[in-house]
Amino acid sequence: MTGAACQLRPGAPPEPERPEPERPEPELPATPPDAGGIGISSVLVRLTRSGTGERVSFGDLVESFEIGAYGPLIVLFAAPNMLPVALPGVSAILGAPLILVTGQMMLGRRTPWLPGFIRRRSMRRSDLARLVDRIVPRLRKLEARMRPRHDALTGRIGRRVVGAIGLLLSTIIFLPIPFGNSLPGFALVLMALGLLARDGLMVVAGGGVAAAGVVVASGFLWGMTEAGILLAQQGLGL
Repeated sequence: MTGAACQLRPGAPPEPERPEPERPEPELPATPPDAGGIGISSVLVRLTRSGTGERVSFGDLVESFEIGAYGPLIVLFAAPNMLPVALPGVSAILGAPLILVTGQMMLGRRTPWLPGFIRRRSMRRSDLARLVDRIVPRLRKLEARMRPRHDALTGRIGRRVVGAIGLLLSTIIFLPIPFGNSLPGFALVLMALGLLARDGLMVVAGGGVAAAGVVVASGFLWGMTEAGILLAQQGLGL
């Protein structure tokens, strides 16, 4: 082929440039949900620092998490009960939404739902900040230990079982049992975090703590019942 034949003809459009092949982005290491730096504890801290209003509603708290999952809501409402001495009335305020959420999980509802009157409940931002400061160190210790293992325990049936146990624990939290909320609250947090991270071992650990919480609550209720019967017998002269 001659050099003249290799030249482009006048007026011929230039040959379009071929795009470079896209380079695949490096894959990020797999981490369990809410087990890293952007976990539930980090969301709570960010919520208390970013808002400006005097009060924070439950709706604001719920919208800060992935509402399509039960785990964050259970942790949100159960974590304050882990504290040995919580704010007055916290158990009654948080017990009702816990009963609703765990009951829906037990029935197999795909996404949780909270009625408007619960979403409109609120607390002072200063009280929430003080509560978060006490909760976050405990949550971060648990989040650091989360990893996928024995995930068969976190499947559809496992979630329903956790929902049934959680409904019982939520009822205990709702009842006015002195110092009876710490173990149920801790158990709910363990099981919810286990579901989030597909960590069956953490779910089992939560079940063990739940059993201890039920024993303590049952002992207290039995003692109160016996005391009531004794007082009634003395009053009636029996």
